[in-house]
Amino acid sequence: MGKILLTGAAGFLGQRIRNIIPKDKLFCIDNTPGEDINNYDLTLNEYTDRLPEIDSVIHLAAVSNHRACIKNPLLAWELNLVATMKLYQTCITKGCKHFIFTSSEWVYGDKSNANMPWVESDLQNTEKLGVYALTKLITEKALMQIKSPLCSISIFRLAILYGFRKENLSAVEAIAYKVKKNEPVEVQSGDTARCYLHVDDCSSLLHKALNLKKEGIWNLTGPDLVTLKDIYITATKLTGNNPGFHEVQKSNSTIRNLDSSKFNQTWKFKTRSMLEGLKEVLQID
Repeated sequence: MGKILLTGAAGFLGQRIRNIIPKDKLFCIDNTPGEDINNYDLTLNEYTDRLPEIDSVIHLAAVSNHRACIKNPLLAWELNLVATMKLYQTCITKGCKHFIFTSSEWVYGDKSNANMPWVESDLQNTEKLGVYALTKLITEKALMQIKSPLCSISIFRLAILYGFRKENLSAVEAIAYKVKKNEPVEVQSGDTARCYLHVDDCSSLLHKALNLKKEGIWNLTGPDLVTLKDIYITATKLTGNNPGFHEVQKSNSTIRNLDSSKFNQTWKFKTRSMLEGLKEVLQID
């Protein structure tokens, strides 16, 4: 059996995946140098002649946030779409049988009804999507169009990831760390809500997907829709601190609620609650 190709190996999720898959089974690519990571630029196809035989791919590499895509939209399209197409086709020539593509909850747009979560077919607001969301959605569709019978494709629309880290914080870590320092928390609206997903749950599921090789598109989320106020309250319970919670404009909330029932039925995988996840974020036993 060939190796597992992991792109974006130096990133937040990539690092966690490298912790659970033996080094001798991985071939890692990232544009950031690191131990056991091949420093290749995917947009330049530098990896083409250097890839070993590949059994499976976890493709994480991307211009992966809205601001970065606005700053350099050409790079976003080159890496997120064009390089992904070329990578898929190249990996087939290396014997790849399964290609995992990590998409995003952003493909649904910015607002949903808390009582009517989005299922995988709910893509009605695509004309309002920003560059990042569009690159992910168009890449999903392009992959399915060029899909080869030799190499199955699994697409996971990831909720916002959180977990212990020191930079590039999500709202979860930003709020939790302020509470831990006993510093006041200020947000736009405490009612803003997401189905936040712990990074270790995500990495474990992607590892599991390597072996099962199921084909399809799934929302991959945490178990609950969680508001920013919920995060603050949970952090106060865990730390014993209550530094204060201030909303700048309470009415200006956004909700992105994803239905993960298809994922739960297919993968039989339980993701952790915000309480369990914040214990890891705050390093509380």
